[in-house]
Amino acid sequence: MRPGPSDECISHEKIQQIHRRFAYGGAEAAMEDLAERESSLAAFVICGGVYLSHTARRAGAPASFVRWLNDEVITRALVCVEAQRQAHNELWGDLLSEACEPAKHGGDMADEQNPRVSALAMAKRSDDFATTSWTPEDVRRLRPAWSGPEARDFLEKHQTQLAAMILEAGWVKLLLLIEQYEKELRDEDERDQQRK
Repeated sequence: MRPGPSDECISHEKIQQIHRRFAYGGAEAAMEDLAERESSLAAFVICGGVYLSHTARRAGAPASFVRWLNDEVITRALVCVEAQRQAHNELWGDLLSEACEPAKHGGDMADEQNPRVSALAMAKRSDDFATTSWTPEDVRRLRPAWSGPEARDFLEKHQTQLAAMILEAGWVKLLLLIEQYEKELRDEDERDQQRK
């Protein structure tokens, strides 16, 4: 049976090209870009790498394999996200650019823009549990030789990355804590059953 016509927007060659670019040093920039656009998705990608590498570490895998597994999972997930983004842009780019043009007529709606939620903003949500922040004094505890202005300058330059990393680490720890909590509930149920 012959395969029918494909609706694919991205070729195998293009996927390999993206993978080569990320494998040879482009993954970090791609992760930063993804964290700026979709911080929760970036957190999920990193959580996947950390979760699988943590599982490998618990199983006794060598440290070099654990590091490789973490990087490989993240790189391959980023390739999928980037390939899909490029295919989406190729398919809908013209239509979206027309839709995003400012309205010709006046009024309040013409001037409104949807605010972009950054990783920093997500990390600072005050209505959530376990929020945290970093101060120049925190930086100076790790680098006592730095002055207050140097520490502040560092935080200002890296606040987006730091917020994304806090969010990503939080997802990983949240997953581990949930698993631990579920195990505690199961153990408690078993003890209750044994008492009966």
